[in-house]
Amino acid sequence: MSEKDYYKILGIERDATSDIIKKAFRKKALECHPDKTGGDDKLFKEINLAYETLSSPELKNQYDNPNPFNGLNMGGNHDDIFAQMFSGMGGFGNMNININGQNVNRGPQKRSSHNHNIKISLRDAHTGIKKNLKITVVKNCLSCTSNCLRCNGRGVIHQAIQTGPFIQQVQTNCNNCNGSGIMKNGDSSCQNCNGKLTIEDEKIINIDIKGISSGHTIKFDGLGEQIKKNGEIPGDLIINIVLDQDPYFVRENDNLIYKCKLNLLESYIGKVVIVPHFDSNMTINSNIFGTIDFNKRYHIKGKGLCGKGDLIFVFEYEFKDVQLTDNQRVKLETCFKELNLV
Repeated sequence: MSEKDYYKILGIERDATSDIIKKAFRKKALECHPDKTGGDDKLFKEINLAYETLSSPELKNQYDNPNPFNGLNMGGNHDDIFAQMFSGMGGFGNMNININGQNVNRGPQKRSSHNHNIKISLRDAHTGIKKNLKITVVKNCLSCTSNCLRCNGRGVIHQAIQTGPFIQQVQTNCNNCNGSGIMKNGDSSCQNCNGKLTIEDEKIINIDIKGISSGHTIKFDGLGEQIKKNGEIPGDLIINIVLDQDPYFVRENDNLIYKCKLNLLESYIGKVVIVPHFDSNMTINSNIFGTIDFNKRYHIKGKGLCGKGDLIFVFEYEFKDVQLTDNQRVKLETCFKELNLV
């Protein structure tokens, strides 16, 4: 905080609202105005500075919190400071955080995960499908490479530049390793990587998919970004299952929803519907449900996804615009009355 206590100068509490701050300023300004009351010019300037600071949310926040690095070890270089700030957020290796003079070990850093999408149909999710995925794991040759000492293997250098009360973070590529984070040791005679600095390892992953939904993920430990130095942990390979829309069914958990249109007559006498189910076509007469209520859903148990859920019929009314003669209206009304439909 500034050496001057702006709250004390205005005579207010630290939790004062903007209205209280404004009223306090006006009162103090009238009391201490040099031209009107002969007040102290220096004190009047302090009152104005206090008001300008506390009436601005941004300046007030900077005044109340002057040191954003409070609790961090400021004794090291700028890279050390930012390493402490961002430890555990990726890209900073195995670090210690200094809190109130005590080092807290955050443990080894895990490298980034790699993501891969696999698209399947709803039919595939029902019947099951096997996918073979060929991947190439690129490992850093630790025999002939090491982390760049200047950037600690990050590939970038962070600097904290303080200008007045502000501290700005500047990030630049490390010119010692050209942003790679690793340095080559010795010559190109390494037998492990033949001087390429990396080792490629091809793997075939077999994935069995059945009954899962869009958004489901499958994790393969250690097949993501590989370590750059000893003590790190390789990242993972994350397989994301993306489910395509089906032309006939909508999935609802383990249920399969099938929509069918009926006209007014069919809603009473029934309609034969051929359902293109994944197991085999199903022939259903809607009259098994009785008179159809277009606001209801009708279930056939055990015919949902993988036999777990239900096959659900949603019937939609197929309206037909017909111009009836007077004679036809009489016949229709008579028929409806005979059947107690009105």
